[in-house]
Amino acid sequence: MVEFEIKWNNSAEESLRQILEFYFIQNGSVEYSLKLHDEIIEGIDVLKKFPNAGKQINYKDIYELVFDRNSVFYTVEQNTIIILLVWDNRQNPEKLSKYFN
Repeated sequence: MVEFEIKWNNSAEESLRQILEFYFIQNGSVEYSLKLHDEIIEGIDVLKKFPNAGKQINYKDIYELVFDRNSVFYTVEQNTIIILLVWDNRQNPEKLSKYFN
């Protein structure tokens, strides 16, 4: 079985950073942010072996891997998983169109 490579684009890195920073500021502690970071990274690592673990969404060739309050959007190109965006699911979903159009 081929193991896929994981690559992050700039939007994905920045969106994850913003989410983690939000919880750090809200909680006054880094503990939850670290836990959330590890949860997301572990979930993404599953994609290395199971790239179709997420569900395909209404945008062409984009998949969503859902966590409790967050989702990771990604696409698959040959043997590479490209992480496009980490999203706080409590946001207005209409905002997603600016990332995927």
